[in-house]
Amino acid sequence: MNCFWILAITLAAQSFELALDEGIRRYWNGEYEATIDVLETACAMDADSGEKLECHKYLAFSHVALGEDNEAVNEFIALLSTDAGYRLDESLVSPKIILRFEGARSDLASSVYDNAKEAYQEQNFDDAVQLFERTMLLDPAHELAHEYAQLCRERIRLSKAPSAIDARELTPAADLPAPRPAAALEDKVYWLTSDIRPPVLLQRVSPQYPRTARLRRTEGSVVVSVVIDKNGLITQSKVIRSATDPLDRAAIDAVMQWQYEPATLNGFPVAVYRIIELSFTLDGS
Repeated sequence: MNCFWILAITLAAQSFELALDEGIRRYWNGEYEATIDVLETACAMDADSGEKLECHKYLAFSHVALGEDNEAVNEFIALLSTDAGYRLDESLVSPKIILRFEGARSDLASSVYDNAKEAYQEQNFDDAVQLFERTMLLDPAHELAHEYAQLCRERIRLSKAPSAIDARELTPAADLPAPRPAAALEDKVYWLTSDIRPPVLLQRVSPQYPRTARLRRTEGSVVVSVVIDKNGLITQSKVIRSATDPLDRAAIDAVMQWQYEPATLNGFPVAVYRIIELSFTLDGS
């Protein structure tokens, strides 16, 4: 690949990251229409799946905030079409958002199941089993999808001559070595997807309420974007919704001391982005 194309790809990736960062910042500042303007453009750019998920997620959040339920469901369907196993953190989003997300998940599960049944009836078992498995990712309680997937696997196995069966098929999945992330990606920072085991908080340091803010009876919440590295340490932090300078500094000082069990991909630790919200209330201090 020549230098021109390498530069073009690098600039495109940087443009997406800047647009995503700006869209998330505007969302947390309550600028929902501006978020949609920025992120609709960003979602049309090339990016990895984790970044696209964040783009669709914050678009959906903004549509919910504006009461645009159909548009929100469409964005959640786009998100789940990219990663059927994706789930929202219910501790970080409102019940209204969860309701729209679950509605989109149910609608997409029904659609994928119908496509799977059609493939099964046409005896296209390879495609059918993938679609039934996708249905199960969307709706783990879908019993018929489980049954049909098993039937498809049996049909596929019976269609193969014994000599054609790969020896790996006879090896329990747990005994197969997990693929290691490519060396070129080991230093990458990931947005969470269903393939990545999230980091687990081990040590939380509460922010110190600044004396000046307490005296002035200042309250507020600060939203911080952080990078949790492969050792479970926060190495980068940035305020994306500000309260006041003293509260912002107190939030950053506290968050930088948090420690996690690192996120993992295929069993190997990776660095990930996280959004953290810290509230400062005088009654709770």
